[in-house]
Amino acid sequence: NEADGAGGGFFATNSTLVLDATQIFSNRAASTNGLGNGGGVAVFRSAFRANAATEIRQNVAFRSGGGVFLQLADASFDGTRFSFNVASNGGGGLATSGFTNLVATSAWFQANSARYGGAAMVSGGTLHGTATFFNVTAENNLARDGGGAFYVDNGAQFRLRGGLLVANQGDSDSSDSGDGGAILVTGQAALDLEAATADLLILENSAWNGGGIAIDDESFADLVCTQEFDFAISGNTARQFGGGIALPRDYAVL
Repeated sequence: NEADGAGGGFFATNSTLVLDATQIFSNRAASTNGLGNGGGVAVFRSAFRANAATEIRQNVAFRSGGGVFLQLADASFDGTRFSFNVASNGGGGLATSGFTNLVATSAWFQANSARYGGAAMVSGGTLHGTATFFNVTAENNLARDGGGAFYVDNGAQFRLRGGLLVANQGDSDSSDSGDGGAILVTGQAALDLEAATADLLILENSAWNGGGIAIDDESFADLVCTQEFDFAISGNTARQFGGGIALPRDYAVL
């Protein structure tokens, strides 16, 4: 399927969209009218739920949200799988532009690609919403200009509660401009990483700066670990500064 505006597979506005054990694949959102968001699904001013066994794969957006694009929406994902989706701009698997609440539990992102946020771009927009990911897996996602797995910006609050971020690339075209192999936080956004209920492992990611995580000088990060669970940032590589974490100023609490 193809849409010349938004939502190659599904488009929802001022409504509620629920996907249960649904396969969304090989859809396209083109950009002839200047949009091109949400290759698989585009949701505007609506509630969106993707339940267990829903798979979103091989969709293409000519702007943002190769798999799913959310704008001014409330959304939840439970066991949803995003794979091989592509966005020309932000969020290969998932992109947000203003949201109130976003919760993903046991979501899986594999081999998605974009300019920013290979797996997902979480942008706060006017609502400065909170995104919480529980026990997420992101592997082999690619970003050309930062945030191999996750790109967080524009005042968003991104909370990661356990998970595995492995072998993601923040500078996949080796242009020396992509920071944050696993996560890039910019634009007065906030990052909150916690290994209190499950292990959180950030392994073997790569970027120009911040092989594991990069945080700009306007943003904030809080990293918390406990004795019960492992919190590891290991085996990441940066071609310039910060193999594990690149932090320009003292805006982080560990």
